[in-house]
Amino acid sequence: MISRIFTGRFIALLLSVFVTSSAISYAILSPSHTENITASEDSDKLIDLALGLSLDGYYDEAFSILKPLADKDVTRAKLYLAVAYYHGNGVPRDIPKALMLFLELQDKNFEPGIVNTYLNLIGSLQLN
Repeated sequence: MISRIFTGRFIALLLSVFVTSSAISYAILSPSHTENITASEDSDKLIDLALGLSLDGYYDEAFSILKPLADKDVTRAKLYLAVAYYHGNGVPRDIPKALMLFLELQDKNFEPGIVNTYLNLIGSLQLN
């Protein structure tokens, strides 16, 4: 019980700090500006912005940032896009698309703990 409270408060604190910085970034960069972003230009900042928006429930806005970056083969964006497809956040739930992205990430050995966890979850869905 205490660990849940501590974890919840810790997450709330981190979220408030992140949301504040995300709001400032969002005011400067609207999602429409991501169309001309290359993999080397501030992709981490944009991905962090997308995560902050997602945590606040703005899944559509997060998706509009992540999709162009993932299309430009930004690996970290592909991970969060795959998670969005798996859960249906900002897009209709699409397990085949999530699976395709997770398999690409597995081939690149990117974040194997997260990727393999989701691959196992997808496998368990298919067994049921």
